[in-house]
Amino acid sequence: MGAIKPCKLWNVIPSEEIDRVFEGTARAELGADFLCFDHIYEAAALLIPKKWTIVDLGCGYAAQAYYFTDYSEYIAVDLDTMRDVIRFRTPNMKFYGMSIQRYIEDHLDDLDLRCTFAICSAVPDWDAEEAVIEYFPNHLCWYPGGKTYMKLEVS
Repeated sequence: MGAIKPCKLWNVIPSEEIDRVFEGTARAELGADFLCFDHIYEAAALLIPKKWTIVDLGCGYAAQAYYFTDYSEYIAVDLDTMRDVIRFRTPNMKFYGMSIQRYIEDHLDDLDLRCTFAICSAVPDWDAEEAVIEYFPNHLCWYPGGKTYMKLEVS
């Protein structure tokens, strides 16, 4: 067997952040070769204007935040049942421990949806995905082996 080839994002995240997160709960689920479907986020970052806000609904460990450090804001949302998870952190990041539906209900009005892009990646909740598609005019919903829904309107 050959050496593990790190994913691109692994080389973007500062080593002290990797050490901090991997000392905690991430060790069993993440690795140099897998940081939660980061290729989806990398592709989105190439298309979304940097002055926009990114809302990552179902962020998990939020490693993908490092693709969006130059953006206006990165908002990470995940269930509060995952409150013990040590997440990656970027200076422009805000975290909300709640369901996707609750975030939409409580915080949608806080956003300028004309320059907000919502990402819902690998979330096994079709109702949440439908809510993202309905309420965020600019969005990317993706599930492994499923359909991809994306809409981006830049004016």
